[in-house]
Amino acid sequence: DRRSQQKGKFQTGLVKDKYNTLFVSQGTPTGEVAMLTFLLITKTTRLFDELGMREKMLERLREYLREPQAIVVFTALPGDGLSASWLGMLKAIDRLMRDFVSIEDVNKREPELENVDINVYDPAKGENVAAFVAKLKLKQPDTYIVPEIPDGAAVDAVCEQIADEGKNAIFSIRSREALEALQRIAALKPDVPRFLKYVKAVVN
Repeated sequence: DRRSQQKGKFQTGLVKDKYNTLFVSQGTPTGEVAMLTFLLITKTTRLFDELGMREKMLERLREYLREPQAIVVFTALPGDGLSASWLGMLKAIDRLMRDFVSIEDVNKREPELENVDINVYDPAKGENVAAFVAKLKLKQPDTYIVPEIPDGAAVDAVCEQIADEGKNAIFSIRSREALEALQRIAALKPDVPRFLKYVKAVVN
């Protein structure tokens, strides 16, 4: 069947590294598209100081990550360290005293870390971030984590929780630099003035 969406996962190895590998294929009017995503299986996660962040900047970032009604955005191009800085960020936050929920596209997973409630949505089934935010607000999480922010509706749904409940949020998006990250999110057509009101930092 080369028309319906098909997906699966398996493990691959290259030299000494092992990867959780996700496969997705989808029929198109002119043929078929297939995507492979390789997630490095690592037992060690480097902290921000090991990645080169200065102590004063790190302390400032930690303050933003704790602050209510705040959004912090992480950005990089593919292969430029977004997953490493994403994991470094998750290591830097207090995952024992605060509740974190992550909402991830089933086809664009980030490496998992303990004490982060992972929620996976499948766009092929009509699922989306905004709907998950509506469900998850009953759990009253402290922080919404959305890697690879997909659309303006997702941004608006999270901003609504920030405004009403005093929560905070962490997003990621692919871009070359910090300013371009804001431009790319604005291009998704959320309520831009409200989004910019809550953005405290962009980490590239």
